[in-house]
Amino acid sequence: MMNQRKSDLILENFGTEIPRPLHGGDAQTFERMGFSIHTARAGTDRYHTIVTGKLWTSPPDDRRRCTRLCTALLTEYLHRAGVCRDARILFAGIGNPALASDAVGPKTCDRIAVTRGDSLLTGLGFPEIAAVRPGVPGRTGLDTAEQIFLLAEHMHADVIVTADALAAKSRERLQTVIQITDAGITPGAGLSRGGPPVTRETMQRPVISVGVPMVIRADLLDDSLAGEPMFVTRAEADAAADCYAGVIAGAVNLALSGNAEISVP
Repeated sequence: MMNQRKSDLILENFGTEIPRPLHGGDAQTFERMGFSIHTARAGTDRYHTIVTGKLWTSPPDDRRRCTRLCTALLTEYLHRAGVCRDARILFAGIGNPALASDAVGPKTCDRIAVTRGDSLLTGLGFPEIAAVRPGVPGRTGLDTAEQIFLLAEHMHADVIVTADALAAKSRERLQTVIQITDAGITPGAGLSRGGPPVTRETMQRPVISVGVPMVIRADLLDDSLAGEPMFVTRAEADAAADCYAGVIAGAVNLALSGNAEISVP
């Protein structure tokens, strides 16, 4: 029987409900700047998946091209969400910085160009950007979604952008793709301890989520392990997390400052 437990990756969820039916007929694959991009839709939610390969072992020029491509995609998502240049934006780097396999979000957050409180930049029309590392509920005692919602409400954010590590179920996609979506994310779902989701509905504003699969859920590969989730990552997880954090942060900074160079459908 086909394993129906869900991966965090749209590409690994065809044939399941996620939570809306995935329309396979809406899926497309195309090439941009030397990378393959897979698109899909589930209801009104959109997904773009960039196949990067082992980007942390690639030449610097490949990382720069990937950053530019992510910038273009994020810009399209921001435009679709109706985010204007002087918007208020909350960036949330979700995850545990003490674990290499869960550190993509916090490492990205450390590289975000924060403008909130800088009257010179915001006076010139730059968006008001705040960045936060919510931590993990086991250490803070607070749900990640709860923290993000309260902060977004406090600063009257127009949009929330998140970065997080994801869980995959195939070796081919482990640390080799970047997924961008406006469907939001459920922090910790890949580790079977997901709390409330961070979505347009729960946050009451648009949410754009960027993620990289940093672990494989062994129970998604083998039905005999159901109920006993185990996780596998690469020995180079720390280098991979640093690489992807740099790419994602660079793309977020460029997209929010209006410096996208290309358009991607």
